[in-house]
Amino acid sequence: MADTMYKTLDVDTVQMFLDNIGGEEFTVIFLKKDGTQRLLTGMLDVKAKRSSAIPVMETATGQWRSFKVDSVLSINKA
Repeated sequence: MADTMYKTLDVDTVQMFLDNIGGEEFTVIFLKKDGTQRLLTGMLDVKAKRSSAIPVMETATGQWRSFKVDSVLSINKA
């Protein structure tokens, strides 16, 4: 059985979106380390220093999650 290939968004495109979203809620679909997809809706900590892993306060649970900018399949305002 062949592995499923996904096309991730360009890192610069993801960074530009994050630069412009501020504290607004957004939804991101990304690939986890194990290759499965994860949908996350939440808000950025606008004061946090960014790295390759982006911390997000998940709206549904109130808990912090993160995703890597090079694993994003889709990202949009919620």
